[in-house]
Amino acid sequence: MKPVRRILVILFVVALLGGAGLLTARLFSSGADEAVPDFPRVTLDSAQDVAWRKANAWLFRDGNDTALTQYRERFVLPYAVGNGLGPRAVRKRGAFTELTFPRGKPVHALAYELEQFAPRAGYVVVDGREVGNGENRVEYLLRDAAGQQRAVRLLIGDSVAPGSFRMALVITELGSASEAERRAWAGFPVAVTLVYPDTLKAAGGEREAHEAARDILVELPMEPTNYPVVRPGPRALFIDDSREETEKILARRLQVNEGAVGFATRFGDRAIENPRLMEHVLAFVARRGLLFLDLTGSPRTLTQQAALQTGATAVVAAELAVGSEKVLVEELTRRTRAAQRSGEGLWVLRHTPGLAAAMARAVQAQEDAGTAPRWVTLRQMRGDE
Repeated sequence: MKPVRRILVILFVVALLGGAGLLTARLFSSGADEAVPDFPRVTLDSAQDVAWRKANAWLFRDGNDTALTQYRERFVLPYAVGNGLGPRAVRKRGAFTELTFPRGKPVHALAYELEQFAPRAGYVVVDGREVGNGENRVEYLLRDAAGQQRAVRLLIGDSVAPGSFRMALVITELGSASEAERRAWAGFPVAVTLVYPDTLKAAGGEREAHEAARDILVELPMEPTNYPVVRPGPRALFIDDSREETEKILARRLQVNEGAVGFATRFGDRAIENPRLMEHVLAFVARRGLLFLDLTGSPRTLTQQAALQTGATAVVAAELAVGSEKVLVEELTRRTRAAQRSGEGLWVLRHTPGLAAAMARAVQAQEDAGTAPRWVTLRQMRGDE
């Protein structure tokens, strides 16, 4: 009878907790193969120590309070830093230590991790509950070996995990930019792909090492539908060009910027719809390990078809002109949200005076808000390096 009575008592307690809205992290589902990260003890360097003390002075006012010291050194810092949280993501809210996590991991996964980690830090999970209907926060009561209790709240915030999605920025019309503006793009704080005419050598940035990746594409004018009324200019490709003529022109266009990673075609809708010429172009691109960017906007483009036939790396995209910094920020926000859903995004912008500085401010604002993507070059996005 004793085993039966014990089972009945357990069932009664579980039902009581469930009816009261109380949950332990064990009640949150977790995949059988879900790994629980290990959170080692953390040693802050001088800069980190200053930042943590400034943001959470209450956590360092221990004096002779060994319980608070243990709570900080064995639980709060290892758990927060181990999850990639900075000092501003931890705060005191009444009796609660509130930890705000970026979006991306479900709250039940965070709950499971906390319950697995707490005993290793010397704490027993007394109870826990899910708060509200948004499935974005849970609260726990922890107790150490001396009986000291700590209330902890895990909250899913509005920010996203840094680098959880990628975006590539491509800048065109740099032939009309000033030298100072080209240098600004060359030293841009995040990865960028710059499109240069074949007569202009790419500018060097202020930081010769280029902390952020920078790739160069060379403009490739091709025959437009309204040719010869509109002429694409010297060293353009025409639908009557032979394979030999096509490859000679492509090679010549790479001479000024030998480190260029490919071509960008903005004008040439008649050529982009010609199967023979496109096969010649993309065969050259594939053989050289280059990239082809189609910005013509032609609904009958054969870029992707020819890329499949030749094994070339090719991208079809639309070019955008932004008139004001307000519109720039709004468009960046819209594209960032779309990239969060799909995992990556591409943005091709025409250069205008002041755009580099405005874009740098917008990018920095995203970094400060915790909503920034991982910026990559177009070639990196396509997985070629």
